[in-house]
Amino acid sequence: MAASAARAEIGEDYDLTLQRATLAHGEGRLDEAEHLYGALLQAPDAQVGVLHYVLGILHGQRGDRAAALHAYDKARWAGYAAPDLYLARADHLREQGRPVEALESYDRSIALGLTSAQVHNKRGVVLEGLGDLDAAIAAYEDAIALDPHHVFAHHNRGSARLKQELHDDAIASFDRALTLNPAIAEAWNLMGAAFEGLSRHTEALQCFDQAIILRPSYAEAFNNRSIALRWLTDFEAAAVSADEALALDASLYQALNSRGSALARMNRYDAAITDYDAALAIKPDYAGAILNRGGAREALGDAAGALADFAEAHRLDPAQPDAGFNTSLVHLREGDYPRGFALYENRWRKPTGPFLRYPRETLWLGEEDVGGRTLLLHAEQGFGDTIQFCRFAADVVARGATVILQVQSALKRLAESLAGPAIVIGFDEPTPPFDLHTPLMSLPLALKFSPEDVARRAYLAPPVDLAAIWKEGMEEIAGPRIGLAWSGNPGHENDHNRSMPLVSFTPLFDAPASFISLQKDYRAEDMVLLERGAPVLRFDDHLNDFCDTAALISGCDLVIAVDTAAAHLAGALGKPVWLLLPRFADWRWMSGRADSPWYPSARLFRQTEFGDWSGVVEAVREAIGQL
Repeated sequence: MAASAARAEIGEDYDLTLQRATLAHGEGRLDEAEHLYGALLQAPDAQVGVLHYVLGILHGQRGDRAAALHAYDKARWAGYAAPDLYLARADHLREQGRPVEALESYDRSIALGLTSAQVHNKRGVVLEGLGDLDAAIAAYEDAIALDPHHVFAHHNRGSARLKQELHDDAIASFDRALTLNPAIAEAWNLMGAAFEGLSRHTEALQCFDQAIILRPSYAEAFNNRSIALRWLTDFEAAAVSADEALALDASLYQALNSRGSALARMNRYDAAITDYDAALAIKPDYAGAILNRGGAREALGDAAGALADFAEAHRLDPAQPDAGFNTSLVHLREGDYPRGFALYENRWRKPTGPFLRYPRETLWLGEEDVGGRTLLLHAEQGFGDTIQFCRFAADVVARGATVILQVQSALKRLAESLAGPAIVIGFDEPTPPFDLHTPLMSLPLALKFSPEDVARRAYLAPPVDLAAIWKEGMEEIAGPRIGLAWSGNPGHENDHNRSMPLVSFTPLFDAPASFISLQKDYRAEDMVLLERGAPVLRFDDHLNDFCDTAALISGCDLVIAVDTAAAHLAGALGKPVWLLLPRFADWRWMSGRADSPWYPSARLFRQTEFGDWSGVVEAVREAIGQL
């Protein structure tokens, strides 16, 4: 428009026309406002930068981000340098997926004097999206310093800390955000995820439940709830929660994976594989579902299929340790100990695995001569693992090392009977100086053992005087005396498969034998049966440590046990032990064998159907009859 036409449009009063444009803009008459702003731009003395800025706001209100950004850039080129311009421009750039330019514009708005907590929070969001979590957290903290009540700065700081796996700090931030506004469903969901990271599953479940109360259509929270329930071993409820997530969002492949995992924990492996395949149909590169499918295939006896899945999961996500660890279990179950124990070192990388107690710099895995050196051998996992692997202390001594053996305090007195170690200490005692250290379950790798090398006859024994006391006390018990261990640590991740209720042993109780409990602790349902007169003799008040349990076992003629420390203890004592195993048993019992290379005195009874102990108990009953 020519200058004369512009004067005709606005008359002689620029300010009055600007008021008309502003009024139309404020009342939502955007076309009229745009026309008037355009006319004003043609005036000789027009405030070009300001007018382009307000035009940018107008285009943004229409949802035309490209036009808005173009107008903001014209305002900048005209010399307009208000901080609000750069803030608005940054917002549009962020929404258009241009984070680097957005960050530059946020920084420019701050440099021009904008001290709003909001801009620092937005700047943090961009930095977090760019993967610079430390800088993002600093930006959120700048926002909080300006406004301690800025809910979303606390929330976003928690989100960034969660990504850094700093779970306690994340929870503190979410808690502060929810104190300010308890109605933020996403904050409850993410705080639940932080509790999950700390294995505080009950608190995580409470958070997910609260998120769902606030947002009943929150599919992700239903899926997270499924995961928490699975950790709490409520597998049926976990599957139902995954169902609810999928009803809300059928494309949520994570929920298919969650439901598959719940089904697998209920030994419904075929159905689990169907879910994993469905998840992979949506997201073919989903390493987690491929990994889980491999586990289900291994449980069904398809070792080759399992290895293929684990290899593919590793290819897709080389940083995660589970594929290598799970591969190790396949090889160990098949008796390929050299390959299996090499890969078993992946356990240290697992978030839910054991932790290495001593520096990796002094870790000995067989690479150097240990003659004349002091080597600390230390327990790393459960009691049964310590009993099984402490046998190798003598082999380290045979290589010329002085061995310090460190075990759980409840095992110390018994471990002192082991040949080889110069000293045995508990974890509650100071550790003497040492040159090198090896976790017990790394010894087969360090010593390069094969299946033929692992067998040991009796290598542990209670003190002679203690065994004599227990033997004398048991002389009046009619034989054969059979020790029973039917359940282990309820916190063990596979306890639902390996433990049995005492009532399952009822068919044995009419045998001409005396049954002796090797349990120290009892579950509520078992106590009910014992109090009603189940014919099982109890000595748990006298079992102070594993030395007492070993002495009790030494007075038995036979031990019948599920896969717990009692079974390992009987084997290490050389006592006949009948081991009752689920269909998919732990790797150390291998596949399809009725004996064990680890314990020559062991006889293995295996489920033929998942979860069905009746056939196992019947086979044991027949075997007792043949004693």
